[in-house]
Amino acid sequence: MGGNASPFIADLYLAWNEYCYMYELSKSKRESDMNLAKILSNNSRYIDDISVINYLGFGSIAKEIYHPSLILEESSTGYHYDTFLDLLVRIHNQQFIIGIYHKVEDFNFEVINYPFPTSNIHSQVGYNTFYSQLVRFFRLCNNVMDFLARVNLIRQKLSARGYNEKTLHRYFLKFCNNYPVNIKYGVSDGAEALWIMLFENKSSSCSVQNIDAIKKITKPCSVILKDIFKN
Repeated sequence: MGGNASPFIADLYLAWNEYCYMYELSKSKRESDMNLAKILSNNSRYIDDISVINYLGFGSIAKEIYHPSLILEESSTGYHYDTFLDLLVRIHNQQFIIGIYHKVEDFNFEVINYPFPTSNIHSQVGYNTFYSQLVRFFRLCNNVMDFLARVNLIRQKLSARGYNEKTLHRYFLKFCNNYPVNIKYGVSDGAEALWIMLFENKSSSCSVQNIDAIKKITKPCSVILKDIFKN
């Protein structure tokens, strides 16, 4: 741990373990093994973070995939709510609701991030950071409630540090002009209406019980959790 090549070596080692396991499944003539190979091919891993959305028995077969010394810790949040990297993923009515997850918000102390306009760093860096985060939120959030919640959090933080509210507003309008925000979130009143909604939205994320947020989901998909390990 700590070496420059450590993440690459770890990723390569885990990928080799997975390749060997999938190769053995593909050579098998049993239909259950072929089905398992197809299901596992639809999941993702980033270094040591594994997202398995369609196989409840993965914790059991993980011991066959990876070395016994690699102990996986299963999420304790259940099967309808979890975080993966910087994503907050919820499942409701067979739909994925995707927002932003930032682990520093789980800390019991404030983490200093984003530049201050009074520092030696040019204030333009802060406004450019605001714009880049708007792009990131837009690409990840598939509902307007989560999008507005994250935009409002960074707007409040930058404004409290001395950044000009009118300039932040101008950058927001510029962003909306360059990206199809209205189309994705179904807002017909335009960018100004979205900016006003920022001050009306007091939540930090979209609750799966929020019916208005559910209706604004732009990327619905069917979620079927089938545990074939028990078959």
